[in-house]
Amino acid sequence: MSHQETLRGRPGKPIAGHVTAEEVASWYRPRDVLGARGEQVLGEELAEEQMLECILADLARHG
Repeated sequence: MSHQETLRGRPGKPIAGHVTAEEVASWYRPRDVLGARGEQVLGEELAEEQMLECILADLARHG
């Protein structure tokens, strides 16, 4: 998730009243992945439905 997308969702989070956008920005790490085998990164350009389709297809392939 990009930095902009992270900040866009911040106002609805319970922590929003306790941390500033600058604090959240300091925590952000681009491409911060787990490194697990088979891990995939879904791009923000995908619609929610497309993301769900990718996840379900992956689950069907790998159980």
